[in-house]
This record gives sequence, C-alpha cells and structure tokens, in this order.
Amino acid sequence: MAKDDGAKRAVTCANVLHKSWYRLLQISKKKKRSQRLKKDKGVTNDDEGAGEMAIPEHLVETILSRIPYPHVFKTRFLSKQWYAKFPVDDGDENFPTPFQETIKSSSTMWPSFCPVYLNPAGSLIGFNSTTKSWQVISVSASVPSILFYPNARRERRLYFGGSLLAILDCGICQRPTADHHLFVMNIQSGSWREIAVSEDRRLGINTYLLLINEVGMDGYKVLVNQYYNSSSSPFKTDVYESNSAGSSWTTSNYRSEFTNSPTEFSEYCLYHDGNLFCMEPEGKVGPIELVDLVDPEVVRLWKFNLKMGVWTESAHTIQLHGKAWSVGGVFRCGSRLMLAVIHEEPEIETEIETDIDDIEESWEYIDSLNLRPRARIYEINAERLDFVEVSISPLDIYPGSILMSDRHCIYFAHVLYNRTSVACYNIRDDTWSRLPSPPPDFCRSPNRALRRPFNPWARSAYEPGVNPFAST
Repeated sequence: MAKDDGAKRAVTCANVLHKSWYRLLQISKKKKRSQRLKKDKGVTNDDEGAGEMAIPEHLVETILSRIPYPHVFKTRFLSKQWYAKFPVDDGDENFPTPFQETIKSSSTMWPSFCPVYLNPAGSLIGFNSTTKSWQVISVSASVPSILFYPNARRERRLYFGGSLLAILDCGICQRPTADHHLFVMNIQSGSWREIAVSEDRRLGINTYLLLINEVGMDGYKVLVNQYYNSSSSPFKTDVYESNSAGSSWTTSNYRSEFTNSPTEFSEYCLYHDGNLFCMEPEGKVGPIELVDLVDPEVVRLWKFNLKMGVWTESAHTIQLHGKAWSVGGVFRCGSRLMLAVIHEEPEIETEIETDIDDIEESWEYIDSLNLRPRARIYEINAERLDFVEVSISPLDIYPGSILMSDRHCIYFAHVLYNRTSVACYNIRDDTWSRLPSPPPDFCRSPNRALRRPFNPWARSAYEPGVNPFAST
C-alpha cells in the first residue's frame, strides 16, 4: 500500500511540474502575441514592457530544480525562450553554465543505481535506490549504441565512476592480434571518447578496470590493471588521467611495470588515496577436497603505492580453518574500506577428521558436512593495512557470485540465464537482505542465438548526481 501511495505521489508531482511548465509556456505565448500587437500599433520599445508582469526568475528555477531525473536533462528543449535565458559558453556548447549550476544544486537528491548490468538486448538495467525497483537507465542518443550490443567474440567490462561510465571492450582471444578498446562516456549528457590503450596487445581475461570520478574532482582517472599467471611476467597498471583546465581536456598516460610483485589477484581491486588495494589469492578451482577443509586457507591484502612504486603486504591475514573460499575483493562504501570473502563452510561447526585415508569415505564425509556458502565482511584500516570482521551472512551466497558496491551496501549477484538473485549487505545498518529479481523482460535476448548468460555487470554504482555534467 505504501508503495502505491509513493507511486501516486510521484505521478502527482510530475503532473504538477508539467502543468507548471505548460502555464509558463502559455504566458510566453501571450507575451509574444502582445508584443506583435503593440508592434503593429506602433508602440515603442520604451513602452513595450510597461505594465507587464515578468515571470519571476526564482519561480522558473524552482520548477526546474524539482524536475526529477532523468527528465531534467530535457528541460532546456521545452521552451526556446527559456533556453535563450542562458548564454552559451565557448567551452560548453551543449549545457550552458547557468543551467549546470541550477541543476547541480538539486542533483544531490537524484537516485543512484546499483547493481547495474548490460542485458542481451543492449540496455543498461539498474536497481533504483530510491524506488527500490529495477529500471532501464536512459542513455543519450549521442552515445554510440553499438557499444552496448552483445558480441559473441568480444567481452565488455563496465565500471561507473559517479556520472561517468568506462567500458573496456576486449577481444576474447589472447593472440597478439586481439584488439581492445577503452571508452569513457557520460551517458546523460552524451559526451564520450575513446582512449588509446596500451600497445601491449596481450590484454586478456586478466585485465581489470577501475574508474575514479568523485565529488569535486577536477577530471577523472581510468586504471587498467593487468597481471599474468607467471612469476616472470610483471604486474602492470596503466593510468589514464584527464585534467580539466578551463574548457580544455587532455589525457596523459602513466605506465608502471613491477617484477617482484604478486602474480595473482582478485579482480575486485580498489584505488584509494593514491594506492591500489588488491586481494590474494583469487581462489581455488575445482571440487572441494578434504585437504581444503583440513588446511586453513590464507587470505592476504596488498597495497601498492603508484607514485612510490612500493608494494606492502598486510601482516594480518584471514585464516579460514575448515573452510574453502572461492572469491573476494576490496570495496569502498562511503568513507569505509571493506573486504568481502565468499567461502563454503560446514553448516554446523565440527572438528575436521584428519584420519580418513579412503577416498570414497572422505567424499562421504564431505557430503555429510552439508557445506553452506557464506560471505564474511571485514573493515580495512588503510593506514595499518589490517582488518577486523564485522559480519557473517545468514543467507546462502553462491560461490560464483558477482560482487559490486555503492556508498552503503555490498551486493552479491548470482546470474544464471534468465534468473538473477542478488543478496545485499547494508554496511550502515549491519543487515542482510535480498533484492527483488529483475523482471524477465529485462533479462531476455531478442536474438535466439544470444540466449546465453550474457550479462556484464558493472563493478560499481551509477551515480548521475555526482558531477552530472562531467566531460570526457
């Protein structure tokens, strides 16, 4: 019932705004008609405005600031006279500066979207934090739609940074001829560009993406992390940094190669305060064996300072006794750095028997333990590089889940063809819950040949209100 009332209020609010705009347009038309009549009667310019009531500027701005996202980006087209009120600067032909300042004052109230994924039909689907529902995220027609369509021979990695979206378009083959493309775009304003990636064409499945675009940030950074499962191959980070100086934008490339560094990381890395936080190892592959339950699995945290080129290993480790872990990563929720680990453990804690020699008996013993997939959440102290456990999930968390985060929550998405289950841990409230599943129409592919789980999920939240007019 409350949900229906909220929907009615939203519709009522929209109707009031539309009526207000209609009223303004009618006043504008009457004013133009009056001007034509006076001109025909020979009224001079000095007498033209006498006795007329101008539309209060604050009223127009109040109405404008209350138009909900994303319709607010269309307001400048509603009235040519309203658009003429804002002079166009040479450095910004699309959105005049006064228009930007008016919108920025209300953009803090816009919703954020997390999780966000690209469905097989080429649409961005996001969970609205305000309405608590899934919806199609609008994308400007200026952004090439081909970037969002699935391709069986290519893989896309998505990462949001405030209002910006970075897409790393990778050829899935790891031959030297495999081409890769990196795009950064503001999907609302339509600003986009392609960034030339490293000449090293060995980018492949071990290439991960980070995009940083925060409140008050003068430009943005894109980090492309690469590692190779070989001690002789270095870990590499390409940093593409864009700085705004007036209305001009330039992109600089920074490249660092490290030889004595860990060679395997979780894909869920985090860039914070000039440091790259990584988690090791990525996890075990294959069925659970008895040795996985007997020997403790050790989880480590690494910090790499990009400017100094120094790796620091955490002295504090996570030892999962009697548990087999599969995946984890480092996330930022507001000002807090968090570490999440998904593992499988016995439903009831018992002593692990180590004297089982027969293989069949060992498998029977493992089956009798009734392993349950869980998630453990830790809070990281960035200075001391240690962490403390804050929560264990009461819900089953699928070991192959996709992880992502926003300002308040960490999400665990289990995707299987047209079914999606998303578990959520709220950092602020210290609660666990499940999100409603996306509607089936948001998951289906119009092409029968693409009826496979093609769902690239963004590793971060889309926040259109953070630097809403950020340029690329």
